[in-house]
Amino acid sequence: MKRFKIFFIILLAVIILCIIWRCSGKNVSAGKEVITGNPRLLGRLEVSTVWVTGTIKPSVEREVFSEIAGVVDNVYVSEGDTVKKGQIMAVIKNPEIFKEFNDAKNQLREAQMNLKKLSGSEKIETQKGLMAELQADISMEDARLQLRQIDSDARINKEKVEEEIKKSMTSLQESENALQILKDDLTSLLDQAELKLTESEMSEKEAENDLTRLKELFAAKITSQKQLEDGVNAYNRARLECAYAKENFEKLKIKNEQDLEAAKLKVEECKEMLQNARAQASRNEELDKEKIATARKKLATSEKALTLSNPGNSISSDIEIARAKLSLTEENFQKGEEKYLTLQIVSPIDGNVALLDKEVKLGKQLASGSRFFIVSDFSGLKIKASVNQGDIASVHEGQEVLIYGCGILRSEALSGYVTSIAPMGQPGQREDESKITFEVIIDFEPGYYNIDKVVINNVKNKISEDKLKLLGGWFQVNDPFLIKKLKNKLSPEKLEAVKSLKNIKIPADKKEISEIFKKIGLNDNDIQRILEEKVVVPLSIISNHNFSKKELTHRLKGLNFSKKEIDILLNLSFKPAKLRPGMAMDLEFIDKVKENVIALFSRSVVKEGDKAFIFLYDNGRAKKIEVKTGITSMYYIELLSPVPDKEIILDWIGDLSDDDAVKIKKK
Repeated sequence: MKRFKIFFIILLAVIILCIIWRCSGKNVSAGKEVITGNPRLLGRLEVSTVWVTGTIKPSVEREVFSEIAGVVDNVYVSEGDTVKKGQIMAVIKNPEIFKEFNDAKNQLREAQMNLKKLSGSEKIETQKGLMAELQADISMEDARLQLRQIDSDARINKEKVEEEIKKSMTSLQESENALQILKDDLTSLLDQAELKLTESEMSEKEAENDLTRLKELFAAKITSQKQLEDGVNAYNRARLECAYAKENFEKLKIKNEQDLEAAKLKVEECKEMLQNARAQASRNEELDKEKIATARKKLATSEKALTLSNPGNSISSDIEIARAKLSLTEENFQKGEEKYLTLQIVSPIDGNVALLDKEVKLGKQLASGSRFFIVSDFSGLKIKASVNQGDIASVHEGQEVLIYGCGILRSEALSGYVTSIAPMGQPGQREDESKITFEVIIDFEPGYYNIDKVVINNVKNKISEDKLKLLGGWFQVNDPFLIKKLKNKLSPEKLEAVKSLKNIKIPADKKEISEIFKKIGLNDNDIQRILEEKVVVPLSIISNHNFSKKELTHRLKGLNFSKKEIDILLNLSFKPAKLRPGMAMDLEFIDKVKENVIALFSRSVVKEGDKAFIFLYDNGRAKKIEVKTGITSMYYIELLSPVPDKEIILDWIGDLSDDDAVKIKKK
């Protein structure tokens, strides 16, 4: 008993020592993992206040409607076709207007002929002959128009019937294919059900045999009552499963027969439709042949009448009455001609056919005011967006807008500006009916600017070689807080010499870099250390970077390019974006823009009321200090306070307080 107590005391002491050691180890390694670094020097910081989606629209777009009701007689253009202003795009047929115009034309001709006949009594007989000839000519023209109309109707009817035959043949083929697939599927299902039935019958037989054997063993007192009951239950389950399989098999057979019968009926129905369509085509063809024969006979009769025309009887009339009648018929003809011209649907602008209305089909009756086309001028594009009533106060005409999406990254966003804002808001749709939005129009240049090697080769004879070197890239000492990294690697004199090169552009050529740094007293090892610490940052406006026209112009001016040189580069470097009307684009309305900003990630700054704080890394501890901040974007906050000597804690997990133990992540 005494030995047991001693062993228990020793074991307890060991456990306590382990707990103390584990806790002390945790305290030693305690410390939140953090990411440290320095602020960034941003060439441009943009503050967006409104984010919406807009739709690209053509700069000019017109809907074309019919002024009168009628039947679509012909359509001369298709979607995408280029049209000119005044070009006839379609013709509609209105028998009443056509008859009215034709009657007015005939009356005008009659009045003109009548006046001409009465102008001189000596030519009365000649005038009568001319009148008869005119009447015959009118009859012949009417016969020709009728024949042309019958031919046109016959073609339309033939096309319609051929389309019906084609649809019927397609339906028949589809129904026959569906029947064959159904047969294959139903055979497979029936085979599976039959296999399952066979398996269940075998299981039932096996269970029955097992039960008989168990009964014999039970009678011989070899097996227990429980084993016998389990055998009875197994037999009952097998019998039920067999009965269910039989019932399922019979139901499946009945359903398969019904499905096959329905599919066969569908095939027969399609065959009947095809037969009816072909019969109708035959009837239409015979009927059209009869109509054409009749019209040709009428035309032949009119031509014969024109050949045999001769002067009629003399008619004496008052010339003044004839002139008054002519004036009246001319007025009626002008009105009829104006109505007749409305049968022609013409383009109101130069552009492309953006839409052919689905209701516009040959032979279809359309009401007055029906839309036929939308004609758009794609030479220029704009964006239409709906801005919520709560955000519209932050939008104004002339405001800069970033445009991206549809393959254009935000970092490569196109630049646009607000040209108009609707004076009145409109309610939203469906669930947002109470939400008022305002239509905003944005003009933009549908492309970006990219200076590549091809552009540089094309301007070699127009721009000096020194400036072309800067286009290819340069080094620039422009990160003052990174120079601190050289404090222990360069002498104070050499460090001051490096600082003196701040903002001097050095073409990215190893020979030139070495010569410039050697001039201020640095050796090869010093130059290598500077490049390793990335104090000299390589910059370029080539390397696959896209710019807006404004941004590229600003950068070229910073390199002392003249206006003429900038215009040459802009003309050669423009790359059109692959944008089309109807695309949805993401839009950011820029409220403020600031250049050459020292900034931190938003995550690095802690807000407490009106004050802002950051954490510095101080020998394994987080040191909280207050800073002044400026404008804030989605990702960055401007740092107005001087850049601290110590590294800033940029990110961490969870909460972080002043004087917390921290350790720097390896990555």
